Formats: sequence, C-alpha cells, structure tokens
Amino acid sequence: MHFEVRECFMEIVCPSCGKPNQSTPCRRCDCELAPLFAVRRAAEVELTVAGKCLRFGNVDEAREHATHSWELRHSLEAARVLFLVCIALDDFAGGRVWHHRAATPRRQNRDG
Repeated sequence: MHFEVRECFMEIVCPSCGKPNQSTPCRRCDCELAPLFAVRRAAEVELTVAGKCLRFGNVDEAREHATHSWELRHSLEAARVLFLVCIALDDFAGGRVWHHRAATPRRQNRDG
C-alpha cells in the first residue's frame, strides 16, 4: 500500500456558496478557505505517516496517525488504513467497523 500526499489539485467546496475551489479565498463569494485547506492537508499528512508506520510494522503508531486523519477528515483512505491496522492487531470487532466504513461509500464532508 502506497500513500502519497498530493499538493496540487486539492479542491475544497466552499461551505458558504458551494463553489469548488483550488485556492483561497473563494472565487465566487470571497470566503476564506485557508483553514479548510490546512485541515485537509493535515489529514493527508497524518494518513501518509500512518501508511509508513504500517509498512514498517509500527502498528500502534499507524493506528494513532490514521485515527488523527479520520478525526480531521472522514476519508475512505483513513478507514481503509484503520481496517488494516485492526487486522494486524487481531481486533476483528474493530476491523468490522472500519471495513463497513471503508466499503460503504458515502458522501464525504463537503470539501470532498
């Protein structure tokens, strides 16, 4: 499993007017989107670190970072990593929860 933080083409949907944006402020309503971009970036960084920890066998650290990523942004990728962490820890009850979250596509936060 390979995780990579994508710096370009990150898109946030403005919570004020609904316009997709790749930069701040919003092109339509001038809403400041920098905090949303920062949260999304932090979630991606946590997920990247979680993936690296998992690859190197640091499962507890992987869980911590993937959980932080999930808390910041409920992404399918974070749910998938947490599923793998649960399997590695023989936490099959937790694995079922994360499998359900990873396998059930649902509308993400408005920022995608």
